[in-house]
Amino acid sequence: MKFLQKSFLICLSLLVISCATVDNNSGTKNTRIAESVTANQVLGPWAVIGSNRAPQELTNVSVLFPNKTGLRYTNTIKKGTREESQKTELFTWTFDETNKLLTQHIYEKHINDAGKPRRVERKNITKKFHTELYKSNNGIVAVKLSNEQESAIYSKLDDRKLEVLLKDNINVPALIR
Repeated sequence: MKFLQKSFLICLSLLVISCATVDNNSGTKNTRIAESVTANQVLGPWAVIGSNRAPQELTNVSVLFPNKTGLRYTNTIKKGTREESQKTELFTWTFDETNKLLTQHIYEKHINDAGKPRRVERKNITKKFHTELYKSNNGIVAVKLSNEQESAIYSKLDDRKLEVLLKDNINVPALIR
């Protein structure tokens, strides 16, 4: 329950921030798409929140580490039943700066569905994403990852908020800096 309360507060603040800075497709004076993207700019924690997606609430946090490894943590809560499931994907990544192409090779997935034993699946999936960075006067605020199957805008998340969000979750490996 403690984790859900923290998740909700962080998700709500991220949703407000991302809507205010990124979701206006016509552009704002404070936010612009960066012309170039470097591997260092995509490092770190990112979050996307889909709190008003029926029939579920979704929190998706991705972290790209400097050693070219990463993790994606997804928490889904079904509306009405409040049944919760958690998935953590572990991957390696590369970034092609010339083409702004992020490639992720997913090799393991941890799944924790409500009322079922936790399971680990070995994977061999490669995903490629076209990458756009959204910048403001204060720096990078979001990244858009898209391909033919999916598209999402992730808000930049600072390390402190990430640690609070994932602190009580045993399904996410300890974050080493």
